[in-house]
Amino acid sequence: MKYKIIACDMDETLLSSDATICRRNIEAITAAIARGVKFVPCTGRGFRSIEGVLRTLGLYDQADQYVIGFNGANITENKGSRSLFWDPIPFDLADRIFRRCCAYGQCMHIYTRDVVYITNITPDEEAFLHGRMGYVPVEAEDLDFIRGKEEVCKLIVTNTDYDYLQQIHAEIRPLLDDIT
Repeated sequence: MKYKIIACDMDETLLSSDATICRRNIEAITAAIARGVKFVPCTGRGFRSIEGVLRTLGLYDQADQYVIGFNGANITENKGSRSLFWDPIPFDLADRIFRRCCAYGQCMHIYTRDVVYITNITPDEEAFLHGRMGYVPVEAEDLDFIRGKEEVCKLIVTNTDYDYLQQIHAEIRPLLDDIT
C-alpha cells in the first residue's frame, strides 16, 4: 500500500517532552516526503507557532504542503502561510468567555491567527512553553485590546488541578450551548 498522507499530532506525539523531534523520526519523515507522501502536522497550536518544526522537517514555506492547526479550525498551506480554512470563535462569544474566565484569576491563553496572548502566566506554564511557542504577555479583563484587529480561535484556562478545571468548564458551559 502506498501512503499519500501522514497526519501527525505534535505535542507528546511527534515532539518529545523537551519539544524536539528525534533524529530517527526526522529521517523517516524526510524519506516519506521524498517518496511523495505529504506529512501534515496536526496541532492545537496555530501555524506561526510551529514554524520551527516545519524548518526541522524541511517543510517550511513549501508549496503543496499543509498544517492543520487550532484543532481543525485552521488549515494552512505552508507556502506563503496561505490560509485555506479559518473558523474563529464569534468575537462577542470569545469576549464573554474570556471575561467570565478572568474571574478565576488563572493563566489564560488567547489564540489568534498569528499571536498567542497570555494572561497571568505562571512559572510552570512559562517553563512548559519555553521552546514550544512564543507568546505575548498581556494584562486584560476583556478582549478590547484586539477587537476589530484580530479574531480569536481558541481560549485556554490552564491549571494543574483537573477537578478545578472541570468546575470551570461546568460554569462556562452554558455560554457554549448555542454553538453548533
